[in-house]
Amino acid sequence: MKMKDRKTEVDRSTNLETVWKALEAEVDAGRVKSLGISNFNADQAQRIVNIAKHKPMNHHQYETHAYFQQKALRKLIKTWNYRLWLRSIWEPWAQSFLQLRRISNGLLDPTVEKIAKKYNKTTAQILLRFLTQQGIVVIPKSVTPTRIQQNIEIFDIELTADEMKELEALDKGFAGRTVNFNAFKGEDHPEYPFKTGQQSGT
Repeated sequence: MKMKDRKTEVDRSTNLETVWKALEAEVDAGRVKSLGISNFNADQAQRIVNIAKHKPMNHHQYETHAYFQQKALRKLIKTWNYRLWLRSIWEPWAQSFLQLRRISNGLLDPTVEKIAKKYNKTTAQILLRFLTQQGIVVIPKSVTPTRIQQNIEIFDIELTADEMKELEALDKGFAGRTVNFNAFKGEDHPEYPFKTGQQSGT
């Protein structure tokens, strides 16, 4: 992007395949060790895999949680035999940054609260377990020792198949996305990944 008359201009001719090939040239030249992707929708991710000489390494970072499960994207990535990584500070709990200032326990949903009470866990712990039990690598961030410890203490329980189905039923599709990129320029760009109706993985 560049600025003109103090306004951001977006190059709408950008093509993901072209950018990827340029990055691969940097790998071949020894200036880049490995390549990865982040915030790609399912269509974009598959396009890269289709043309890549150097495949995306090990992970795809993206938003996913009980309200925005991105099942198509997960299914696609599993066909590559890659491990799924969740990239966010707050996304495992489906909260916005402002919500986190007020809420520390996770998604305030009756289903999650019911399951948390059964296992004597916080709702945040149940939501983390829901993801890790599906083989998703979750990297939540906290600076509070107590919460860091709680984030670790999720492997002494195993959610039942029925409980997993209950949590899966919370999926709201694209409407459940919490990270709002509308403040950024480029929503009308052909490669903008967050448009409703695109294969964002719902």
